[in-house]
Amino acid sequence: MTSSDTRQRHVQRVLQVVHDLWPHPQQDTPLVLLAAMAHFSPYHFHRTCVAVMGESVNDTRQRLRLQLAALAQRRLPRL
Repeated sequence: MTSSDTRQRHVQRVLQVVHDLWPHPQQDTPLVLLAAMAHFSPYHFHRTCVAVMGESVNDTRQRLRLQLAALAQRRLPRL
């Protein structure tokens, strides 16, 4: 197995967790559970997430919350 295969698997695992966060970013799921979803230790998941996403899990969650708030704001009728 090459390092590019390993990197691709890591990217897929992190993106799956982010995909699972998208419907409910308001929940503060502990890092331990998110790491378990990706089959990583919490330490390795955090490092991998930062490498893949360019931000920590908490930053990703906050960005998702802001995006959802912005979408909700755009849907409100103007007065």
